[in-house]
Amino acid sequence: TIALMQRDPENKWFDDRQTPERENLAMLASKAWKESETDLTWWKYKNTQINHLLNLEPFNIAGVICGGNRHIINATSERNGPSWRMVVEMSDPPRAWGIYPGGQNGNPTDPQYSGFVEDWAAGNYYQLLFLLSEDDRPETTPQSITLNAVKGN
Repeated sequence: TIALMQRDPENKWFDDRQTPERENLAMLASKAWKESETDLTWWKYKNTQINHLLNLEPFNIAGVICGGNRHIINATSERNGPSWRMVVEMSDPPRAWGIYPGGQNGNPTDPQYSGFVEDWAAGNYYQLLFLLSEDDRPETTPQSITLNAVKGN
């Protein structure tokens, strides 16, 4: 078959006799690709899953629509991927965007438990609040923690 494909792509055996036009190998390959691309997508085959830190299966997030592979851009495999992505613009003042695969808290009963998963999988980012001082904190910030350096001996 490979020899025939290489030697004679216009051969009569590549014609779909159920259609009025005469197909060749290129036309058949293109048609097969278009018909299969809705069913044969990498993310379905790969089946990315975000496992709970304690590997408790009921808390895992399965069926994440995410391409990539462990050795390429969007480095996700079936069970591993970046837990934090961040882009920083080195301007004055700096601006930053980030995303992580999860939600705002680790409570599996919370409707937002997996709130960022779709955006994370799609490669979307949220602009981060980048404070240069405590005085820059908006009044709408629900809580904050201030860490002070302690000089040791």
